Amino acid sequence: MAEAALVVTDDVKNLPAHVKNATGRGNEALNANNLIVPRLKQIQSISAERDKHSPKFIAGADEGMFFNSATGELYPEEISLVSLKFQESHVIWAKRGTPLAGAPKGSYTSAADAEAAMSEMPDNKDLYVQETHDNLVLLALRDKKNALTGVFTDPMVFSMASSKLKTSRRWNSLANSRQGDRFSTLYTVKSVRADGKMGTYQVIDIDVEGWLPDSMYEIAEAKYDEFLNVSFS
Repeated sequence: MAEAALVVTDDVKNLPAHVKNATGRGNEALNANNLIVPRLKQIQSISAERDKHSPKFIAGADEGMFFNSATGELYPEEISLVSLKFQESHVIWAKRGTPLAGAPKGSYTSAADAEAAMSEMPDNKDLYVQETHDNLVLLALRDKKNALTGVFTDPMVFSMASSKLKTSRRWNSLANSRQGDRFSTLYTVKSVRADGKMGTYQVIDIDVEGWLPDSMYEIAEAKYDEFLNVSFS
């Protein structure tokens, strides 16, 4: 007698009835503090997501595109974002090519705190503090005709540092000059090619797209309330 399959493959076209009709029981106590917020990242020419030999490789990834760090979902070079809230952080990194290079060594709310923490770390001569601007964002989805669908992705963290800080400050100035909440406005965010000493790379350009319609604003407001007291750096 053949055994029944122990699991059903994760195929959205063939979901078991108990999944289709589920209400999420068992997750009632979860909130934004219990979850890891994925990051919205931009793909550069040297990004591992373009390297077929890298475990981070994403099929179809191209320079200038954006992607979700948790799911690997790709987005085009021009996207529409709502910034729910802004947060400044000061991140400790190791210089490229040094033994500690890789993941950040800590994130702090002030430069003074970051410098103090870095001074206590081993091999701190290879470390540096980088000012970083983080936006908790919702990406507005569009249909094949490029019309808004009224649906957002789940929240993601969009970080801007180094050469992107000037654009981030411009974004903050735009947000501060407009009426309504920060999340009342939809912004066009697109990749722009730039030239530097190390060659060409992708930077960010941001412009106001317009006010959110009421239905989308209500979704953004609910997500803002959910993450109001959550640090997302």
